[in-house]
Amino acid sequence: MASEGQCARAIPLLTHLAQAEPSLFLAQITLSKCDLASEQFAAAELALNSSLRLRPDNLEAKFYLGICQFQEGRPSDSLATLQPLAKVLPR
Repeated sequence: MASEGQCARAIPLLTHLAQAEPSLFLAQITLSKCDLASEQFAAAELALNSSLRLRPDNLEAKFYLGICQFQEGRPSDSLATLQPLAKVLPR
């Protein structure tokens, strides 16, 4: 559902899955993307933080966290999150 652009339908299922299996990275990161797509930025940040606890070096989660922080009106936090990514991404 989430990959088909049906995040509104997927969020309750993903939330349940993420709560039932908190160590399931894929559930956390997919939930965060759906929350972002639905402009539920606080919920997205929670799911992204859970994702990063599971995989602290995951670039995708860090990228989306920076986007989330920006959308929440926290440009300084966003910049602090995104700047280190520029050093590790290929040019």
